[in-house]
Amino acid sequence: MNKRILFISHNAMRTGAPILLLHFMRWLKSNSDLRFDVLLGDAGELLPEFQALAPTTVEPRRRSLAARVKRKLLNPAQFARWEDATFQKQFRSQGYGLIYANTVCNVREMRLLSQLGIPVLCHVHELEQAVDHWVGRDAFSTVLPHINHFVAVSQAVQEYLSTSWSIAHSKISLVHGFIPANPEQVASHSGSRETFRRKLGIAEDEILVGSCGTLDWRKGADVFVQLARTIKAAKDNQKFRFVWIGGKRETRDLARFQHDLTLCRLSDTVSVVETCPNPLDYLASLDIFALTSREDPFPLVMLEAASLGLPIVYFRGSGGAAEFISGDAGLDAPYLDVARFAENIFILARDHKLRNMLGSNAAQKVRSHHTVEHQAPKLLEVINSQLSQYQTPLKSLPIH
Repeated sequence: MNKRILFISHNAMRTGAPILLLHFMRWLKSNSDLRFDVLLGDAGELLPEFQALAPTTVEPRRRSLAARVKRKLLNPAQFARWEDATFQKQFRSQGYGLIYANTVCNVREMRLLSQLGIPVLCHVHELEQAVDHWVGRDAFSTVLPHINHFVAVSQAVQEYLSTSWSIAHSKISLVHGFIPANPEQVASHSGSRETFRRKLGIAEDEILVGSCGTLDWRKGADVFVQLARTIKAAKDNQKFRFVWIGGKRETRDLARFQHDLTLCRLSDTVSVVETCPNPLDYLASLDIFALTSREDPFPLVMLEAASLGLPIVYFRGSGGAAEFISGDAGLDAPYLDVARFAENIFILARDHKLRNMLGSNAAQKVRSHHTVEHQAPKLLEVINSQLSQYQTPLKSLPIH
């Protein structure tokens, strides 16, 4: 059986899907005899970590001189065929037994590599809005016949694939998201609570509510602003501060976020920590984690916050959060009901015992079910099944 795999990631940015892939690759390297390479659609902060684990190729953002010459000589259709054939030629002789596409964003790579006779496994971290925005319904529908099997990161994703795309359940394996289990690391992050609260200017008697992620529509960064404004306007006896961890300097999203904070007069109430390599240090300084996402399949940051003993408040119907929280690791609110969400924050702020109990339950759930050691073997089982099921010879490339 050919045990060589090509992992494809759309980029190496510090976001959920690439981070989960790195967690899995580290485990795989120590717990299997599989060999693997990496193909990245774009670079990012995590590129050195991918390179440390496996031979890594980054698709060039600019076309080569040869490609630019070909583009001038050929008509658009001919050039597209030539470019596709050139891409395929890089990989046809590598002897891969499986293509592991980490997210649906890699539609072109999945289509072209499947034409070489290599089976394709797609790990789906997206729901409807993400697919529509990042891929498009037409593009996704055309790549579906090229995918042999799917891994869904949550039941919400599994149901989406089945209901919206008529994919048989037998072609979908459910493997929930996971993070590394390292009690010493968790203890060290927890020990940094006071350091980072001082850094943020948070007094000991203030309740710090935080969220983490990119500052986009799906993550509900604007909803977080509304939440802070609602809580501040309530003039509760409890003192509250807020922090959003994530966002890149000089980006449109960050500028819009700060614009809203200014006009809502929240600049002294809401802090912003730009994307950083140590988000857990900041998460450890929180009292409550606010998952304000409109759509989130199974956010890794939810597991990271939970591992630190934080209770989580979230919106029902926003994705896979309910599958983890399930009433005993946090509180929910109707979809986009900011007033109810705020009331849940007040409940947790006033009831220290409840806050600790839900946070403790959340941490226990991570330790019991959502560590690399619990979930990675399930992914390996799916990989081995696909490797043994599809061992076909490579097809010849068409000549252009």
